[in-house]
Formats: sequence, C-alpha cells, structure tokens
Amino acid sequence: AELLSPSEVVSFTTRKAVINWITDRVSDSSIQYGLERDNYFEEEISNSLQIANHTIALNNLQPGTTYYYRAKWTDVDGNTGVSDESSFATLPAPVVSNIKVSGINTSSAIITFLVENTLEATIRYGLTQSYGGVNTIPTSQLSSTYSVPLTGLTEGSLYNFSFELVDVEGFAYSYFGNNQFNTLPYPRVQDIQVQEVKNSAQPTVDVNWTSNVPINT
Repeated sequence: AELLSPSEVVSFTTRKAVINWITDRVSDSSIQYGLERDNYFEEEISNSLQIANHTIALNNLQPGTTYYYRAKWTDVDGNTGVSDESSFATLPAPVVSNIKVSGINTSSAIITFLVENTLEATIRYGLTQSYGGVNTIPTSQLSSTYSVPLTGLTEGSLYNFSFELVDVEGFAYSYFGNNQFNTLPYPRVQDIQVQEVKNSAQPTVDVNWTSNVPINT
C-alpha cells in the first residue's frame, strides 16, 4: 500500500493527540513516536484493522512537550510503508500567577489570580495545610484573571490556601505551593484605668485604655 495523504495530527490537547493518514490500499496502522528525532519509544501504538483511512490516538502524553512520530502500515500482501517523520507539541499545563489577597476583614477575604490553559480552578483553604474549605469556579482556557471571595473565616487567624487547576482533558494539577494571609481580629479593649482629675471645677475623671487594633471610641 502507498501513502495517499501524509500523516497529520488532526487534534491534540495536553495529554492526547490524534493522527490521520490515508493509503491507496487497506492495511493495518501503527505509530512510532518519541521525544527525539529518529528515536522512538519501544512500544508502537497500533490498530490491526485493514483500512484505508487510518486514525491512531496517542494517550497519556506529557503537557507542553514536543513529540516526533512517523506512521507505518502493512497491507494484506505484506507490503510495508513508513511515512516521513513529523512532530507536534502538546498544549502546556495549566499555570496560576499574579496571586493577590485583598479585602481582608474579620471573616472574609478576596483571592485574585491569573490562570492559563485551565477549564476549572479550585481554591483549597483552611487553618492548616490540610485545608478543608473549597471554592471552585469555571474558567476560560485563555489567560484570564479571576477574583474569588472566601467567607465564613475565623477572625484573627492565619489561613493557608492553594490551587488545583483542571486542563481540557479533565486532569487535575495541584503543585502550585501554599499561600497565607491573616484575617483581622475583633477589636478588644484592655488595661482600663480610671483616674480622678484633681483641682478641677467639677468632679472629673480620666479614663484610659488600650486596644489591639486602631478603633474609634
């Protein structure tokens, strides 16, 4: 069988690619592929069906990686053909950047961040790095900035938060590290002192105190 149309990648994501080619006679199908030119993995991905329009899917690829490949086929008479080597690059893995915390008060805060190559973003947060709290939003695959409120927090506490991002294949990534912020404490008054002011025209006292945060009194 001879090649009628060159092998081409018709679709690819972070972890998958689909390769098509056409032969003039029916034959089986296989793809050799690897990470270097003319150097392929030992295992070929193949299909034993005798067909003229060939489709092979490569799965479990690594994101953001260039792969080199060539198509092979053998017809019923034992004639074998091999295409020229071609290459493709999988889509990059999701990333998060420009992480900021704003609007912090006693029981809430706003997390702002930029994500790329992501269809869903989850913020995991809590008083320890075991987290416990979860807030999930859908995102655009394009580079976009989002602001997510965290509510029901404990006042005067150190909070930890991290991200889990999901790519177009539904694969979750959670290696983005731990971030922290402190909620504001409730105002508290202490060290109250009352002292008489002597030699005043009428009975007078001074009342003095301190607080843990700036307050109006």
